[in-house]
This record gives sequence, structure tokens and C-alpha cells, in this order.
Amino acid sequence: MLIYVTLFVISMLLVLAFVYWSTMTNMRDQIDETIEVEVTGLAERFETSGLGGMRNLIAQRVRRDQPTSDSIYLFTDSRLRRITGNLNGWPKQPADPGSGWIDFELIRDGAESRTARARVFELRGGYRLLVGRDIHTLERIKRRLLAILGWAAVLTLCLGVLGAFAMTRSMMRRIEAINTTSNAIVRSGDLSRRIPQRGSNDDLDQLTGNLNGMLHRIEDLMTGVRQVSDSIAHDLRTPLTRLRNRLELAKSHEGDEASRQVTVDHALEEVDGILNTFNALLRISRIETGDSKRDFRTLDLEEICGDVVELYDPVAESREITLVLENHAEIEAVINGDRDLIFQALANVVDNAIKFSQPQSQVRVSLGFEDARASVSISDTGPGIPAELHERVFERFFRADKSRGSEGNGLGLSLVKAVCRVHDAKVTLVELNPGLRVNISFEFAA
Repeated sequence: MLIYVTLFVISMLLVLAFVYWSTMTNMRDQIDETIEVEVTGLAERFETSGLGGMRNLIAQRVRRDQPTSDSIYLFTDSRLRRITGNLNGWPKQPADPGSGWIDFELIRDGAESRTARARVFELRGGYRLLVGRDIHTLERIKRRLLAILGWAAVLTLCLGVLGAFAMTRSMMRRIEAINTTSNAIVRSGDLSRRIPQRGSNDDLDQLTGNLNGMLHRIEDLMTGVRQVSDSIAHDLRTPLTRLRNRLELAKSHEGDEASRQVTVDHALEEVDGILNTFNALLRISRIETGDSKRDFRTLDLEEICGDVVELYDPVAESREITLVLENHAEIEAVINGDRDLIFQALANVVDNAIKFSQPQSQVRVSLGFEDARASVSISDTGPGIPAELHERVFERFFRADKSRGSEGNGLGLSLVKAVCRVHDAKVTLVELNPGLRVNISFEFAA
């Protein structure tokens, strides 16, 4: 607060000083200009009318301006003896030898001393002319202006202190709200709490919004960790139990060698399934927490879709399903991203579409536009997913009731969501009745 008040007061003092300087300089320049004009006129009159004309003109101006005139005239000979004018004698202060200007003390009829400013001009024949002004009005304005500016400075200081106090108090209340909420979250571990915002959209409000966004993201991650832990315990318990039973069976040496070999093969399949699950989890974690944009480069989205369709076309044919690639974009869909990640995400969606489609049906992979973004849509004719589950299917290990009996570990769409998050892509589900369409849209490469 002290720094703010100091800077504010210094700034205002500089402004007030400039106002004072410019006002006084302007008024002094006006007085000097008026004196210069009179000196020039009198000098010209002396040149044309001589000594008598000069004496008469000065006497006329003195009579005209009496008794309250601020004008000062003195016309002398070469010995500084007064010829005419309203000044009794030559000032004691010497004039500036370069410019001829002189500031001196003026006393009239026993009145108080006043400051006068004049210009000294030497005429032909050694005659000397002094023309000036009584600048007591300027001095009075100067004192009044100084008083006004002094009060303005005091008022500025008071307003600066009050403004700084009010701003500091408001800011401290908002910072205290952030500290209070943060401490409450630390003590209770309740990540659902949020820091209140004022809606002013200032720097602190934006900071509060970012902190709330960070809390929301941390809450999502912690919820995901809990769900993963619960899901691992639930989904892996059955295969681990089967694996243990088969190992017990192989250990008991019951049956012939062929039966024992079959038991070992089944045990290995269970181990492979468990390893695949953990590998999928590790891959999702690396995508979400690693430097996933390190391998980004310019990609042709149509080329990636073609490779995915080419890879899964034999799988679709084996299930009597037609896999079709369509391009409605009409321009080259160039994006920035990691090719392997995008390929894996699209492959997971296509694999699900083939898995849940009925024989003699079609799975369409279509390129197009969505909100000025490159879009890939994968449509199938399967049982679809209810609208209320469209968000939950992206959770790890979540499986809808219709997919409980199918192969998989419930991590395919979680990986798709992680890849989309890294690429700032949008993934949405659309119910087709029957079937489901998965839309993934990417920003075009700059």
C-alpha cells in the first residue's frame, strides 16, 4: 500500500507542478509580449516625432491610465535625468545586459513595495526608455495558485491513502477468501469446495477461476484414481481367481499331460488378459501425464483413417460386416498431432463398432466438418448407448449392461478420451436408434 500511495502522490505532484509552471510561464510571457509591443511603438514614435512627440505620447498614456494603471513609463536623457513618465527615478537594480529586462521593487505614494518588470531600451541620442508593468496581480495569482495547488496536493494525498486502503482492504478480503478455502480443502480433503468468485473478470477473478479449474481437474483425477482402484479390485478379482484355480489344478497333477497343458494354456491366457489391462492403464497414464505433444507433427487425417480401415477390413469381413470409408470434407484434412495416438484412438472406436454390430450390417468411417474443424465420424448399427451414459462410458473400466458379456476391459474409450484431451479434440456420442455414432473433431493445422 505504501508503494502505491508514494507513486500516486509523486505522480500527482508532478502534474500539479507542471500546471503551476505552465500557468505562470504563460502569464509572464503575455506580460513580456505586451511590454515588447509598447516599446516598439514608442521607439517608432521617437524616430518619427522626435523628443517632443515622445514626451507627449508618454504623458498622454500616463494620464489615460491613472490612477489604477499597472503600466510603468520612464523616459530619461543620457544622464538618466527624468524627462517624463510615472516613475520618479531609475531603478537601482541593473538590467540584464543581453535582453534588457529588469525586475525591481516599486514603491508608489508610500504604498507597500511591489514587484515590477520592465524592458530598458536605448534610443538615438543617448535617450533611454523604460516600459514595464506592475506585476503585483501576477504575484497575487501566483500565491493563490500555490495555495490551491497545495490544498489539491493535500486532497490528493488523502484520496490516495483512502483509495489505497480501500483497494488493499478489498484485495485482502478476496485473498483471505482464497486462503480460507484452500486451508479448508487442505484440512478436510474435500476437493468439491470452490473459491467464491465476484464475476468482475479482473485479475483476481481470473486467478480464482483458474484455481477452481485446477481443483476441478484434481477432483476428477482423484475420482478417477478411486474408480480405477475399485475397478481393478472388482474386474481383476475374477480372472485372478480363475488363474489361481487353474494353477491349483495343474499343481495337483490330476489328469493326463494333455489336460495339464490345456490348464497351463488357459492360465497363460488369463495372465495375458491381466497384462493387457495393466498395459492399457499405463498407456492412458502416460498420455495424460507425459509430454505427449513432443511427437506432434502435421498429419493427413484421411490417410490415418484409411490405414485404420485397411487394418480392420479383414476383421469386419470375418464377421460379415461391411467397413466403408467416406470423405465429405472435399478438402485435405490436415491436423497437428501424434500419429500413433490418433491411430490408436480411431482403431479403438472402429474395433468397438465392429464388435457390437450385427452381421450383414455396415460400419461407416466418414470425414467431414464440424464447427470449422476436421471431423471423423464412426457409425455402427449395434445396440447403442443410452444418452444418460454418454459421459460415463469414458470412465476407466466402465461397461454398459449391453456390453458386459463381450470381450474387453472397459479401457478403450478411456484411451480415446485421453488422446482427445491431449490433442484439444472433441469427442461426442450420438444415438442413432439403432446404432451409435462417435464424432471426433480436430482443429486444422495452422
